[in-house]
Amino acid sequence: MMQINLRVRNKGFLMPLAAVLVVGVAMMALAISHMASNSGNSSVQEGLSLQAFYAAESGAQYAMNQLMFDVTSRTSADANCATLSGTSLNFSAVGLAVCSASLACSVSNDAANTTSFYSVTSSANCGAGDLFAQRTISVSAFFQ
Repeated sequence: MMQINLRVRNKGFLMPLAAVLVVGVAMMALAISHMASNSGNSSVQEGLSLQAFYAAESGAQYAMNQLMFDVTSRTSADANCATLSGTSLNFSAVGLAVCSASLACSVSNDAANTTSFYSVTSSANCGAGDLFAQRTISVSAFFQ
């Protein structure tokens, strides 16, 4: 009867298992690193998108103030609307320092020409390059 030495037969069987484990752990570490990097970029992108929203909102409020503040006639409101179109705002506030807004205003009249309807559009841009956000807000008003 021949006896088999188990130590000789099993010599080195942990090497392939160790290699597979090392490669698997390295791939998991790489995947986690990639997800953490993407998470950081998406957080910055979300912040820029929020800043762009507030910049567009501020631009729309500025435009409505310029359009309607201390206006006594439709003619002067119509002239203010024409002046607003093409206006560009660069913000200096800490939260909006990387943002700018472009304003546009259009006016239309009803059939009887007794009411002017104004449509103001504020488009804001924040950031640059890969980290960039743009938001647009439209508001309407009328003067009778």
